[in-house]
Amino acid sequence: MGLSVFAEDEVGERKLLGPELVQITSNKIKLIRERLRTAQSRQKSYADHRRQELEFEVGDFVFLKVSPWKGVFRFGKRGKLSPRFIGSFEILEKIGAVAYRVALPPSLSRLHNVFHVSALRKYLAYPSHVLDYQPIQISEDLSYEEQALEVIDRKKQFLRNRVIPLVKVHWRNHSLEEATWEQEAEIKEKYPQLFDALGYWTRDVTLTSRRKNVCDQIGCDKTFTIGTLTKQESWVLFKELVRMDAENSIISSIAREITTECDGMSITIMTVARALKNRDMYEWRDALQFSSLELSNFILEGMHENVISSLELSYNFLESVAKSVFLFCSIFPEDFVIPVEVLVRYGAGLRWFKDLGTIEDIRVRSHAIESNLISSFLLIGEEYDKKCVKMHDVVCDVAHIIAPKHNYTFLVKAGTSLKEWPKRDTFEDLLCISLMLDDIKEVLDAIECLMLQSLLLQRNSKLVVPNNFFQGIKNLRVLDLSETQLSSLPMSLSFLVNLRTLYLNGCKLGDLSIIGDLSKLEILSLYGSNVREIPISFSRLTHMRLLNLNNCKELT
Repeated sequence: MGLSVFAEDEVGERKLLGPELVQITSNKIKLIRERLRTAQSRQKSYADHRRQELEFEVGDFVFLKVSPWKGVFRFGKRGKLSPRFIGSFEILEKIGAVAYRVALPPSLSRLHNVFHVSALRKYLAYPSHVLDYQPIQISEDLSYEEQALEVIDRKKQFLRNRVIPLVKVHWRNHSLEEATWEQEAEIKEKYPQLFDALGYWTRDVTLTSRRKNVCDQIGCDKTFTIGTLTKQESWVLFKELVRMDAENSIISSIAREITTECDGMSITIMTVARALKNRDMYEWRDALQFSSLELSNFILEGMHENVISSLELSYNFLESVAKSVFLFCSIFPEDFVIPVEVLVRYGAGLRWFKDLGTIEDIRVRSHAIESNLISSFLLIGEEYDKKCVKMHDVVCDVAHIIAPKHNYTFLVKAGTSLKEWPKRDTFEDLLCISLMLDDIKEVLDAIECLMLQSLLLQRNSKLVVPNNFFQGIKNLRVLDLSETQLSSLPMSLSFLVNLRTLYLNGCKLGDLSIIGDLSKLEILSLYGSNVREIPISFSRLTHMRLLNLNNCKELT
């Protein structure tokens, strides 16, 4: 009986007889095979592009790949861990194209010493490299049983009809990242030593400290740094503390803005949340209208006394120079990224480092102090620039509380968009005035402040300094007038006979000769200024240690 089918084309139905159908089918099979060969060839070219034949010479040293097993059964099968390599062992002979005879130690003598090339990895010898080879019991299939070192976590797996307790096991010769979840009952049966009499896994004691070096000194195995909270974590904590459905409340937007202002610091979030708990909507709105400074004061007023005392305790344990650096970091604007190099140059002028001779020595000491302050959680290290630091707003506010107790009197209005010189009954008791990054256009004609050591007025772009301004601050040691309107230097600058650090970065300067009268000047920065030539009077600056002329494009 002949084979026939019906098929449709553009004209209509037509009948395919047996021979014609066979021919069409054969052609399609041929086409499919050609396309498969093309696809295989393409995939082979991709694989071959990064593949190279692995060959060894007699006398080469290689590692041997082995497969560790967990030593526990899951659903009747042993669990396998990531492979590892042991050795090194010397190649004795090449057997065929892809096998090698290897010199094995006596502890592995029961293994056949011919291995496929896929089980070997080449060892590149290095003169100072010392291999720590520990004999292990390997079976004939190149596997061995691993041992559990410790249980590092526990959880429960909830199924439809039962609950399975699981433990996370850290295995010998494997990192914590390779830890695996196993059934608690199986681990407890095979490794009872990992559990105490009550059935809980044995763990090390956990200690907390505000100073990282305490953990280092007592030899903690692992140190975990707890940073500030994320926005989402801050919001969850805030909602939990105010005990209300803030997500669906009409004050939700207000609550989120207040939480953002807390900047991820749990102390701040808890203080504000407790203060606003059970308050009405108008009080919430009033809190939102606070300026950053008012909100900081609000936080500090509500903050428990032991919070401030704990930060002050950390401060008290610092050495003298570190205390000065810490307090000085509080005079910068909110969220300001502070270059450590700026602290180096300011600190040299303020004589923080009396026992150090060179700027490089001071630089090394400054970075060491910054590391100590970061490890004490009094400063925040910048993730993308290890040469910069920041101070959290709350820590900064506490520093302003601590400073007067230790005879440090500061006037700090940095980064507050201040438009006028601040009004004050007297300036005589101040050690530092910081009005950087403001919008001040004019200063007082003269100022009496004989104790003043630091005056930071940089980046007040429209600031004009009168000629007599510096007459009453003869003990000034650090002056920063970077990016201000200094068409000519004030004549009273010559009164600053104790000035040691002077910043005039980015200024459009005229005659610089008067700087030659600053006989004790050690650090002068003219970075990015329009200075055209160095005055002859600079030859009188016999104490000069650092002159920064980088990016002075008009200098001849």
